[in-house]
Parts: sequence; C-alpha cells; structure tokens
Amino acid sequence: MGKFLTHILGSVAKLERSFIVQRTSEGRARAVANGIKFGPKFKLDSHQREQAIKMRNEGKSNVEIAKLFNVSHQAIGRV
Repeated sequence: MGKFLTHILGSVAKLERSFIVQRTSEGRARAVANGIKFGPKFKLDSHQREQAIKMRNEGKSNVEIAKLFNVSHQAIGRV
C-alpha cells in the first residue's frame, strides 16, 4: 500500500509541475504580446550608442569611449 501511495503522490506532483510550466509559459507569452521586454536593460540609450559608434569610427578605443560613458569596454564592444 505504501508503494501505491508514493506512486499516486508522484503522479500528482508531476501533473502539478506540468500545470505550473503551462501557466508560466502562457504568462510569458502574454507579457511579450503586451510589449514587455525580458533581459537586462541597455546601459546606453540610442543617442549614446550612436555617439559611441561615431567615436569608434573616428579611431578611439573601446576603453576610451567606455570611460566617457561610464560603462565597461565590453558594453562598447557589444554596441
């Protein structure tokens, strides 16, 4: 009887887990449809990104540009 009970409880837990996955997936889809963006925020706005690209094309290094905008040189590299 104990083995039967553990199987039943395991099945209920598995069913509940599938419901949780389904609800969170639907919630994410609704958020994306409403315009919510996931992930980290940009360190630089669009104007700053344009300026960084312009400076890079003028020959400044990523480190120099990063110091001006107070961000890491990797952030400038991603721009």
